[in-house]
Amino acid sequence: MTEARRAVVLGGSFAGLTVALLLREQGFDVDVFERTTTYLDGRGGGIVLQPDTVRWITERPHGFGVDDISVGSSVTRYVGAGNKIVHEEPTAWRFSSWTTMYRVLLDDFGTDRYHIGEYAVGAGQDADGVDVRFLSGRTERAELVVFADGISSVGRRRLQPRSR
Repeated sequence: MTEARRAVVLGGSFAGLTVALLLREQGFDVDVFERTTTYLDGRGGGIVLQPDTVRWITERPHGFGVDDISVGSSVTRYVGAGNKIVHEEPTAWRFSSWTTMYRVLLDDFGTDRYHIGEYAVGAGQDADGVDVRFLSGRTERAELVVFADGISSVGRRRLQPRSR
């Protein structure tokens, strides 16, 4: 039996957790590193559930469906001054809370390999892999590193130095 390939995912929100789950399905040994010192509950209000947002739920058995964790609407309505309806059209959107979606992904990934309070500050690559350095002094080595850690990402600075 061959050893599992190692992946490090930087960023523990929707994108990071989703890619970590997908990589694990592909046989990777995955750890997620989130820079905040607490779990990300309560990070936002309602969100529209786009088809890609709910694929993880709809394509795998969970014991619940999208209808169980969201509410639907049949109309999009724009209201102007004096509460006058200025535009209305039929739509079929579903909405959920940010925390609900985060908890579904985190519950599926688990917390054993979800590390909070680990801020990536550097990365170095050689022919065999990547070393990620953290503010805490921790270093992690992997064959694959995914930068899903937002606008202040060390990966963004390294791969796209002119982006802000």
